[in-house]
Amino acid sequence: MTTRIGENGVELMLSLTVDAGLKSNIIKPSSLREVVLDSTIMEKNITHPTDNKLLEKCRDKLVGFAKQAGIRLRQSYERVGPKTAQKVACYAHV
Repeated sequence: MTTRIGENGVELMLSLTVDAGLKSNIIKPSSLREVVLDSTIMEKNITHPTDNKLLEKCRDKLVGFAKQAGIRLRQSYERVGPKTAQKVACYAHV
Protein backbone atom coordinates (compact mmCIF):
# COMPACT_ATOMS: atom_id res chain seq x y z
CA MET A 1 0.00 0.00 0.00
CA THR A 2 1.38 3.39 -1.00
CA THR A 3 1.19 6.23 1.49
CA ARG A 4 1.19 9.71 0.01
CA ILE A 5 2.59 12.72 1.82
CA GLY A 6 -0.20 15.05 0.78
CA GLU A 7 -0.23 18.78 0.19
CA ASN A 8 1.09 19.66 3.65
CA GLY A 9 4.00 17.26 3.26
CA VAL A 10 4.95 18.75 -0.11
CA GLU A 11 4.81 22.27 1.30
CA LEU A 12 6.99 21.22 4.24
CA MET A 13 9.56 19.60 1.93
CA LEU A 14 9.62 22.69 -0.30
CA SER A 15 10.07 25.07 2.62
CA LEU A 16 12.88 22.93 4.09
CA THR A 17 14.60 22.76 0.69
CA VAL A 18 14.37 26.53 0.20
CA ASP A 19 15.61 27.18 3.76
CA ALA A 20 18.57 24.86 3.22
CA GLY A 21 19.37 26.60 -0.07
CA LEU A 22 19.23 30.04 1.55
CA LYS A 23 21.39 28.98 4.52
CA SER A 24 24.05 27.47 2.24
CA ASN A 25 23.98 30.55 -0.07
CA ILE A 26 23.06 28.40 -3.09
CA ILE A 27 19.82 30.33 -3.55
CA LYS A 28 19.72 34.12 -3.58
CA PRO A 29 16.67 35.71 -1.89
CA SER A 30 16.08 37.72 -5.09
CA SER A 31 15.57 34.48 -7.06
CA LEU A 32 12.50 33.59 -4.95
CA ARG A 33 10.38 36.39 -6.41
CA GLU A 34 9.29 34.20 -9.32
CA VAL A 35 8.82 30.43 -9.33
CA VAL A 36 8.77 28.30 -12.47
CA LEU A 37 7.07 24.92 -12.15
CA ASP A 38 7.37 22.17 -14.72
CA SER A 39 4.37 19.88 -14.36
CA THR A 40 5.34 17.33 -17.00
CA ILE A 41 6.28 14.78 -14.36
CA MET A 42 3.41 15.51 -12.00
CA GLU A 43 0.81 12.80 -11.65
CA LYS A 44 -2.53 13.67 -13.19
CA ASN A 45 -5.80 11.91 -12.62
CA ILE A 46 -7.03 12.16 -16.20
CA THR A 47 -8.65 9.52 -18.31
CA HIS A 48 -8.87 10.31 -21.97
CA PRO A 49 -12.23 9.58 -23.58
CA THR A 50 -11.91 7.08 -26.37
CA ASP A 51 -14.68 6.07 -28.72
CA ASN A 52 -14.68 2.63 -27.16
CA LYS A 53 -15.02 3.93 -23.58
CA LEU A 54 -17.74 6.36 -24.56
CA LEU A 55 -19.66 3.65 -26.42
CA GLU A 56 -19.47 1.27 -23.44
CA LYS A 57 -20.54 4.02 -21.03
CA CYS A 58 -23.47 4.93 -23.28
CA ARG A 59 -24.54 1.27 -23.58
CA ASP A 60 -24.41 0.89 -19.81
CA LYS A 61 -26.52 4.01 -19.25
CA LEU A 62 -29.09 2.98 -21.86
CA VAL A 63 -29.49 -0.43 -20.22
CA GLY A 64 -29.98 1.31 -16.86
CA PHE A 65 -32.61 3.65 -18.30
CA ALA A 66 -34.43 0.71 -19.89
CA LYS A 67 -34.51 -1.11 -16.53
CA GLN A 68 -35.87 2.02 -14.81
CA ALA A 69 -38.58 2.36 -17.44
CA GLY A 70 -39.53 -1.30 -17.07
CA ILE A 71 -38.49 -2.19 -20.61
CA ARG A 72 -37.28 -5.77 -20.84
CA LEU A 73 -34.39 -6.04 -23.24
CA ARG A 74 -33.85 -9.22 -25.21
CA GLN A 75 -30.08 -8.75 -24.89
CA SER A 76 -28.32 -6.01 -22.93
CA TYR A 77 -24.74 -6.94 -23.96
CA GLU A 78 -23.85 -6.58 -20.27
CA ARG A 79 -21.39 -9.48 -20.42
CA VAL A 80 -20.51 -9.29 -24.11
CA GLY A 81 -19.94 -5.51 -24.18
CA PRO A 82 -16.85 -5.27 -21.94
CA LYS A 83 -15.26 -8.31 -23.60
CA THR A 84 -15.84 -6.82 -27.02
CA ALA A 85 -14.48 -3.47 -25.82
CA GLN A 86 -11.31 -5.21 -24.64
CA LYS A 87 -10.90 -6.94 -28.00
CA VAL A 88 -11.35 -3.64 -29.84
CA ALA A 89 -8.68 -2.03 -27.64
CA CYS A 90 -6.29 -4.87 -28.45
CA TYR A 91 -6.99 -4.56 -32.18
CA ALA A 92 -6.26 -0.82 -32.00
CA HIS A 93 -2.69 -1.55 -30.88
CA VAL A 94 -1.95 -3.74 -33.89
